[in-house]
Amino acid sequence: MANKLHHLRKLEQGIDWVGQQWHGNGDRMFWWEADVQGRLLGYLWDSIAEPVPLVHAQVPVRKKANQGGRQHYDLALFEPEIAKQIVQYDWRFSNYGDALAKRGALAAIEIKLMGCWLRKSGNPTPGKRSLGRIKEDIEKLELGKDEGQIDHAYQLVFCEAMSISAQGKPRVMCALDQLEEFQNDISSHVKGLSHKINVYWASNHPEDTPRWLHKCCESSE
Repeated sequence: MANKLHHLRKLEQGIDWVGQQWHGNGDRMFWWEADVQGRLLGYLWDSIAEPVPLVHAQVPVRKKANQGGRQHYDLALFEPEIAKQIVQYDWRFSNYGDALAKRGALAAIEIKLMGCWLRKSGNPTPGKRSLGRIKEDIEKLELGKDEGQIDHAYQLVFCEAMSISAQGKPRVMCALDQLEEFQNDISSHVKGLSHKINVYWASNHPEDTPRWLHKCCESSE
């Protein structure tokens, strides 16, 4: 148990670290979800002292939550004994992904970068498509816990609050209340779940505090 808690603390320290990288000197540091994934993966490989890597990227889900969307966890953290078995037995097979899906993970992490889109009204808002994709990620984590594939679940959301430029229009900062409403929609969805899902949020809006990546909501088992 102590070893599990230690590795979970390392994971949450990595989440905090990558959240600070997001803001940097006040500018956006990540352009793609793969940027977040790569930095967090590198941090965890460097900070967890084990003879084999405990964190793997693009780990297949055991059971699909829906017909659409990608059916992988962005990152998964395994216990040392399981990680050793992955290296010793699973990597050598062509159906490596299927073998990995059968392994129980200590934690799974989903990452979502989203933007705000300029509407006809001239006001940028977070897109409904982004909310739908975040809900799909959360449902994927929920099902993973339900199936016993993962013990702990983390959803990371990074929001670019400046409008995505279109047709040469100037970029505009999204209103804070729009971001708060978006977070409330996520919270309402998460609170109705039967398993605990930790949701972290960060935006580069100057009035959205705390400015670093922080836990904005969680469901309770």
